[in-house]
Amino acid sequence: MGRLEDLVKSSWNLCKSKVKEYALVTTLGLTALGFGGCGDSGGSDEANPPFEPTFSSSPSSFDFGASSTTKMLNISNTGAETLTWSITDNKTWLSTSPLSGSTTTEMDTVTVAVDRLGLSSGNYSGTLTLTHNGSNTSPRYIPVDMEVGAPSICYKIVFASDNDGDFEIYSMDENGSNKVRLTNNITNDYEPTWSPDGSKIAFISERTGNSEIYLMNKDGTNQINLTNNPAEDYYNSYGRVIWSPDGSKIVFTSDRDGKEEIYTMGALVGDSQTRLTSNPESWEFNRRPSWYPSGLKISFESYRDLNTEIYIMNSDGSGETNLTNNPDPDFSYTLSPDGTKIAFTSDRDGNSEIYLMNPDGTNQINLTNNFAWDGYPAWSPDGSKISFTSERDDPDGDIYIMNASGSGVTRLVTDPNLNEGSFWSPDGSKIIFGTYKGGNILELYIMNADGSGQTNLTNNSSWNHGPMWSPNKQ
Repeated sequence: MGRLEDLVKSSWNLCKSKVKEYALVTTLGLTALGFGGCGDSGGSDEANPPFEPTFSSSPSSFDFGASSTTKMLNISNTGAETLTWSITDNKTWLSTSPLSGSTTTEMDTVTVAVDRLGLSSGNYSGTLTLTHNGSNTSPRYIPVDMEVGAPSICYKIVFASDNDGDFEIYSMDENGSNKVRLTNNITNDYEPTWSPDGSKIAFISERTGNSEIYLMNKDGTNQINLTNNPAEDYYNSYGRVIWSPDGSKIVFTSDRDGKEEIYTMGALVGDSQTRLTSNPESWEFNRRPSWYPSGLKISFESYRDLNTEIYIMNSDGSGETNLTNNPDPDFSYTLSPDGTKIAFTSDRDGNSEIYLMNPDGTNQINLTNNFAWDGYPAWSPDGSKISFTSERDDPDGDIYIMNASGSGVTRLVTDPNLNEGSFWSPDGSKIIFGTYKGGNILELYIMNADGSGQTNLTNNSSWNHGPMWSPNKQ
């Protein structure tokens, strides 16, 4: 019996030891190390303690292809304690958010993003590295692949928008994609217009406290003040060409001498600023100049003799000639692409009508001949069509098109909102127009030249205006 009694006591002491060990571990805030009962040594459970965090992630790799920009990475913990993790990448075009985190039983989600901007076409590879405190503390390496295709060649459109609070200049592809903010300051920038070769953009800015004409590269870099004068310097680019055909000069309006007059200057640095017009009366003004395709003439609107007329002069300011010479206002003119005709708006018949005349002012004919308001004429690039805004079927106004002779009038836009302005693509296949959505919302739409395929380009519930097509595909 003595030997049996010793065996029982020995087993009891071993059990008490295990209990004390469990109590000590529990007091330290840990789950028992695989304690399976008195006389159970724990065995394989102690080799993989369940209290430690266990790390896993998915997917094991990413392939963004040629178009995807974001994907999701899931990080999870199957252990009982907190898993902490952090993530790094080895490429400038690769990013993640957030960069670190912790989880107990929930899953963490990480956004993985790639940025193809500025990259040459080709295949790119990178790696995400995940470090953690899981049971297997070895880092996890996740390969990331991406393709950058050849850049799309298309027309670019610049415009002004108050989407970010004040008016700034933006560019976008002709389908509305790849919107890029080109200017960024606390005042208004607007009226962007391309240089003839498509490398520069002139625009008006109020950043100095008054309207000045600025110049920048097409990507928004190297913004410089061209006029640099305390007066108001500006232009109106709708239907008019402020750049000389060779891109060497810009024509504009300024009140620096007390009233609005026409000036020219060097297009690249603003040198040789020269006044071209000079009306004797303080209430007279000259504005909205435009170059002829030859570069030898400049047309403009002038208010003198208590009436607005369309004038022409030589590019040095000499030889001013009144083209319309009518007692009623003539305004909102645009030259045909070849310079052989001028379309303009006139009130001479008691309401606004679109007229056509030769560049010397002869043969003035009414093209629209309608009792409703007609205005904002715009030439197709080949000179065969004129688009315009009319209220003949809708008091809010819609977009129409007609032959240059005034025949074949066709309504292109039937939207119940106010629709105005039409801007032809250089190849004549598309037209951009503005649609007023109420409040402070003016969206830019694009359509085929026959009115089909009308699509909202801006779609930002802001005021978007002054769209200008690049002269070439980029």
